[in-house]
Amino acid sequence: MRCYLALLIALCAAAGTNPKNSPKEYPAHAESASMALGAEFLSRSVMDERESHHSGDYLVVEVALFPVDAKPFEVRASDFRLRINGAKHAMLPQSAGLVAGGIRHPEWERQRGVEIGGGIGDTGIILGGPRQRSRFPGDTQGRYPTPPTKSPEERVIDQTKNPVERAADAVTRLALDESPRQGARSGYLYFVWKKKLKDIKKVELLWESGGKTHTLPLR
Repeated sequence: MRCYLALLIALCAAAGTNPKNSPKEYPAHAESASMALGAEFLSRSVMDERESHHSGDYLVVEVALFPVDAKPFEVRASDFRLRINGAKHAMLPQSAGLVAGGIRHPEWERQRGVEIGGGIGDTGIILGGPRQRSRFPGDTQGRYPTPPTKSPEERVIDQTKNPVERAADAVTRLALDESPRQGARSGYLYFVWKKKLKDIKKVELLWESGGKTHTLPLR
């Protein structure tokens, strides 16, 4: 059982998606001196191998990076921002853990009563309201009451049978891997959007690379 749990935890860690053959196979693409980027706007959908999941109050963008050489490179989610309808301020990505927590416990989203991050230079910190215990391990976005904990055996059952847990697992597992490694990689970025999708007329991804800001039109 311990070996199985260890394997399950490893599989649930951020590994990203499978990159396509080239950045030109994505609807939007750009190049810097050391990297090429492909990107696609997926609305509120997290596309797993077997099923599609709803991401709640978060917009999903898949990004794929293709380095020009074989050296290991590190990706920072903070190199990306999303601008909606030509707004003055662009939104920073939110952590996959925060998105997964919102899927598991949507009541937390209703209780917050404030927006998360959003402007350039924002840190994604939730403002206002009492600070309590962490929502889940590694959560730096805010503090909320901790629900009753489940045993490892119960969590394994949830992963295999509960659609909510499958969605939360997919959000975490398919997020962009920021660790240093070689070769092309791709994964999901998540941006908070509490308004209706029909309010979105224009979507742009801003990418900082090589000391320049590259703008990719996604819609």
